[in-house]
Amino acid sequence: MELVRSFGTLFLLLCVILFFQQAAGRTRKFEFNVAYMSVNKLCRATRIVAVNGQFPGPSIRIQQGDKVIVRVHNMIRSNITIHWHGVQQRLSCWQDGPAFITQCPIQERNSFTYRFRVDQVGTLFWHAHAAWLRGTVHGAFIIEPVTRRPRPYPFPQPFRDETIILGDWFVNDLLEEEERAIVSGGAPDMSNAFIINGKPGPLFNCSATSYSKSFTHEENTHKIGFIPGEAYLLRIINAALEQDLFFSIANHTMTVVEIDASYTKHLTVTEFLITPGQTVSVLVKASQHGGSYYMAASPWRSGGALFQPTVALGIIEYITPHGNFSLMPVLHNLPNPDDKALGQKFQKLLRSLNSKQYPEQVPQLADRRLFHVVSLNVKPCSPGIICSGPAGLRLSSSINNVSFVSPKTSSILEAYYNRIPGVFTADFPDKPPVPYDYVGKAFDISDLFSETGTRVSVIPYGANVQLVLQTTINLANDSHPFHLHGFDFYIVGEGHGNFDGARDERKFNLVDPPRRNTALIPIKGWIALRFKADNPGMILSIHSASNLMSLRPGTWLFHCHLDGHLTWGLEMAFIVLNGEGPNQTLPSPPKHRPKC
Repeated sequence: MELVRSFGTLFLLLCVILFFQQAAGRTRKFEFNVAYMSVNKLCRATRIVAVNGQFPGPSIRIQQGDKVIVRVHNMIRSNITIHWHGVQQRLSCWQDGPAFITQCPIQERNSFTYRFRVDQVGTLFWHAHAAWLRGTVHGAFIIEPVTRRPRPYPFPQPFRDETIILGDWFVNDLLEEEERAIVSGGAPDMSNAFIINGKPGPLFNCSATSYSKSFTHEENTHKIGFIPGEAYLLRIINAALEQDLFFSIANHTMTVVEIDASYTKHLTVTEFLITPGQTVSVLVKASQHGGSYYMAASPWRSGGALFQPTVALGIIEYITPHGNFSLMPVLHNLPNPDDKALGQKFQKLLRSLNSKQYPEQVPQLADRRLFHVVSLNVKPCSPGIICSGPAGLRLSSSINNVSFVSPKTSSILEAYYNRIPGVFTADFPDKPPVPYDYVGKAFDISDLFSETGTRVSVIPYGANVQLVLQTTINLANDSHPFHLHGFDFYIVGEGHGNFDGARDERKFNLVDPPRRNTALIPIKGWIALRFKADNPGMILSIHSASNLMSLRPGTWLFHCHLDGHLTWGLEMAFIVLNGEGPNQTLPSPPKHRPKC
């Protein structure tokens, strides 16, 4: 009997140990080999940079609470970093990835190991954050809920989940495309095609010579099999460099359940807009009895910029005991690329779940109010050179009339941590130097020049920040997808025209606003974000977002997620100061970090 009791006690102890090990998460290790590879698309071979010989790159799939270790080996002749887009990096700002912001880049024939823990759930992605390498160096980052819960999701359990990465394809080398844009001073060339999981579909040259070829050759068209009656969770990621895209499926509705790894109230749609840097997860019921149906990634034009007027198509193919008798996949009416209202409607309809099991903590008051005006600008060319921008000048962009200049001798985070002088100044303005009618005033060329500098905004730990982003009509009536590193934010309000605090703040949604890490500023309008500054370090560059939530100590990037605009300087940085507690202080940097 005593032996039985001892065995029972030992068994109980082992169960407790296993429970706490599971609660603490596992350690997941990955190897990324960054190298050149040749890919045949659109009638020609293109040299691209890819990870592990895959395009898109390998998916990382983990559970909430896991520790992630990724060893990155750089085998190309350019610098590289990897950013874990949407991962909040609590007290691990050194691992965030943007070049010269939180780290020096990984140089040729060098390696670096990223180490961080993830306590979120949902669909994110990873991508290069040096030059324009993001166009081909990217992949899904999926965080599943821990399996101890009887209902792991706040929606019906799907039969299967599928990852769909949208992108744009350039037949020329991306680094050469970037260099041409920099040298010319003009707008970058538009892409040659859109792609779904790396495949353009049957509408492009050399993708198919007939229906049968497009249907059977998976190298050209991405296919997903559906079983009638089952429910599928589609995790959609926009990894494009430059293009906002509509996503839709013929003869099917989609129920939005998650955005940027944040659960939402259910929203049923036939199409939705997804900007570069965003993720949207939808439940799709296999409601048809058989046949094949096109899914489409089609462009949305927010301003006057040129865009590729074509569509990427994939196929939903029903799997039935009697086979598939469809002679041709069903194609539906696609959204009008110039439908401005439809493009902006989706963001306004989103609401966070904010349930008892998944509560939200929306800042009700703001300690620090920021008003950031986003503008396209120009700057002089080198003497004796005529650039391709307006009036022979070079295109630029700015926030509050400051066009960001990336440092080259140190990362901003390293300079902040080690007090290295001359790398940045802590004087980024909270508001534009001269207010004006941002969306109605006619401008002349003298209005378009901005200052340049590596200027950051300093935020006290724990501050509740309200950040309003305002677009202008300077050069183009454009919208901008802004991304905030290290944080989610709440989009508490948005509207058209000039922001008026006394009028517009009364309409803010402080109950269930959507929570994201990337948001779209409306055309000729504004968007309001709120967040708590509780992550010490530095936040850099607003990729178009609205209500910033819960900042962590560190240096965090905030920038437009259109890489052409990023090249022109459409970014800024926040430094979040340390708090007083042990979990409110940025840890020391990794010992074997890359050197500049």
